[in-house]
Amino acid sequence: MIDVFLGTDYAELRGLHGFILFFFRVIRVILRNPCLKIVP
Repeated sequence: MIDVFLGTDYAELRGLHGFILFFFRVIRVILRNPCLKIVP
């Protein structure tokens, strides 16, 4: 029971961590692009 709960929680945290990494990756690409930086 505990193993299943921890496994589910770990998978959810992995999904959230992956989403955060993808989000920061998109922000980093936008900041690196001078054309997109001009557009608010």
